[in-house]
This record gives sequence, C-alpha cells and structure tokens, in this order.
Amino acid sequence: MSLWFKKYTWNDSSRLRLFCFPYAGGNAYLFSNWAAYLPQNVDLFALESPGRGRRFSEEPIGCLKTKVQLIRREILAYSDIPTIFVGHSVGALLAYEVARELQKYGHCNLEHIVISAKRAPNLPHIKAPIHQLPQKDFIEKLREYDFTPDEVLHNDELMEVLSPMLRADFSLSETHEFKNHCRLQTNATVFWGNRDKNVPFEDMMAWKHLIDGRVDVVEFDADHFFIKNQEEKFLSEINKIIRQVLS
Repeated sequence: MSLWFKKYTWNDSSRLRLFCFPYAGGNAYLFSNWAAYLPQNVDLFALESPGRGRRFSEEPIGCLKTKVQLIRREILAYSDIPTIFVGHSVGALLAYEVARELQKYGHCNLEHIVISAKRAPNLPHIKAPIHQLPQKDFIEKLREYDFTPDEVLHNDELMEVLSPMLRADFSLSETHEFKNHCRLQTNATVFWGNRDKNVPFEDMMAWKHLIDGRVDVVEFDADHFFIKNQEEKFLSEINKIIRQVLS
C-alpha cells in the first residue's frame, strides 16, 4: 500500500479513479468529504506528500522533477482503470507534470485533467521567489499574494509547523524550468476564479497551448480558494466531468 495516496474509496467494481492534488501546504484531508458526493463507481484517491498528515515526520520535497518521478512510480499500480486528475494551484502543476511523465513512459490512462487556479507553466514568472525568505517576510508575502488561508497565516504556532511544507511547495513552482517537449494528450477543464488577483484569465487560457485535446473553461465568482469557499459548485462541476467520461 502506497503512503503517497489516501484512498477514501476503492473497490473492485469501480469504473473510474479520481486523483486529487492539493494546493500549497494542503494535504489529503482537503478531499476527505468528497466521497459522499461522487458516484459509487468512482474511486477517490488524494495525494499525501511527505511532511504532512501521516507523513509529517518526513522531509518535504521542494524539487518538482524529483517529486513527479516519485509519484509516477507510485501511481502506476493504480492506473489500471481510466483516471481523472484534479489539481488546485501548485497541485495543478504537479498533476499536469505527473500526467506528462506517465504519458512519456506509455502508462497514461488519463481521461481528463482539471487545472484549477494555476498560471500555465510555459509563462514567465511574474513574481520574485519567496520560498527562501526569512520567516517574517515569507509570511508577509503569503498574506500579500493571498495563496494561503487567513486562518493559517494568523496562527503563529501553526505557521511554524507548516512553513517547511509551504516553502517546499512554493519551491516546486518557483524553481521549475518548464520543458515543452510534449503536449498532454487528454481533454481538460480549466477552473478559474474571476477575483483571483494572482491568476489572470489570459494566464489560465495559456493552458490551451499545452494540452492536445478539448479544453473547457469554468468560471467561479471567487478568489483563489474557491476549492474550499465554493466547494459545492466545485464538486458539481467535477461530477459533470465524471458523467461525461463514464458515458
């Protein structure tokens, strides 16, 4: 059994497997209540990275290439049926690169990918890196960028605990050098918050140049964290995609 995935539902009769990749600092618990809203023939797996949850004592991974290769090896055992990837913020980048790595080795059984609240990785960085800043400056930048929930930022003790994984997660994106060697061959849906001040609409639309398939767009009247603040709509849109894939 892999430590990389929390399996909220898993049975032999499932027709589809949903893999979920959380935002920076997030863990598998973010998706803990999704199973009740999904069809019974859909498995729900959530990524549990080192440094959080039951893997809290492990060192967080800040290199995207290393993390992608590790996840690819772990996910192979669960790619025996069609899959959907859902990633929010840095989780979207991770989901996309894992999918491309699987495709590279001919093991991709991906039917659809949901890219949520993340600028396309082929675009130049528009903000200076923050993952190596002193703690006070790091927290201030998190607050400024609105990339971390307020209830976390205002809890000093919690921030001391979460900072290593947050820094590692930001490093995934900030140190990543995008190699446009192949487009991902699948259909996709881009989820965009129209009040997300860090992810402009045109930067979300740039994903169309990286995916060799149909790319749909779903707009949320929300800021960056609509995966939590508008969870009902988020899950409703996921279920629409699931029905399309199963049909």
